[in-house]
Amino acid sequence: MQILTINNLTKMYSDTKGIKNISFSIEEKECVAIIGKSGSGKSTLLKCILNLTLIDSGKIKIYDNYLKNNYEDLIRVIGYLPDKQNQFPKQKLKDFLKVINTYYNLDYTNDILEYVKLFNLDLNSDISKLSSGEVQKLSLILAVFHKPKLLLLDEPTNFLDTASIHTLTQILKKLKYEGTSILIVSHSLNFILELADRIYLLNDFNLIDIKSKLKENDYKKITIASENEITYKDLNLKGVSNISLNNKAASFIFTGDISYLLKKLATFEILDIVIENPTVEDLLGGLLYDLS
Repeated sequence: MQILTINNLTKMYSDTKGIKNISFSIEEKECVAIIGKSGSGKSTLLKCILNLTLIDSGKIKIYDNYLKNNYEDLIRVIGYLPDKQNQFPKQKLKDFLKVINTYYNLDYTNDILEYVKLFNLDLNSDISKLSSGEVQKLSLILAVFHKPKLLLLDEPTNFLDTASIHTLTQILKKLKYEGTSILIVSHSLNFILELADRIYLLNDFNLIDIKSKLKENDYKKITIASENEITYKDLNLKGVSNISLNNKAASFIFTGDISYLLKKLATFEILDIVIENPTVEDLLGGLLYDLS
């Protein structure tokens, strides 16, 4: 069953900024992730789905209803985390959550308390004194506590430490298993690879399915420091892309046999080397090169 269907969605702010003729759908219990450069239209897409931004053309359907014709009913089955942190009232967390619990005409006290415990929040804390990470956790609780049928998350791992990201991942897996469909915009590659059934790259108004490409290639971010100056010619190697140079240091994206790369780098008189998983931003240059 299709939970979300988008047909030829267009919202342009200028000739080069916005989204154009975007079409895709999300099935029940499916997680779809969208990555892309800053300004590619990812957040705009989520806001169009929520009717927070008026579209120029196209259609958005949730279940069998068009959003603009049935907004009040549909918004109750949607959860949303915006890309910018919410502003909350100056009151105790427990008092604020009691009020929030009345919004959906059902008692979700047990669910809210479970999430508060999972995220290690203090119900007696003053919301105005919460850290950025704690505010993000609260915002996530507000997005999921009512067990939405469609969950829209814009950069959900922002401000979260590793343990909290793990907690969030487990929460989303459980929601998905229980019937929630999820659309994620995120820069955290490992996070979306663990959750997403499909991953799209939004680039130059095109939505490209890249899940298989990411699965086929084990991308790594390599950072090296050398005794000598490093040039682009030095790094003209198979599997190397998205090179950034700084005199005797360099970083790049690599995919392929790591032993091959290490043998080539052995001639560089390397002082230090760091091999890590890339973020989406790190990966984009190499990924776009591979798709070209």
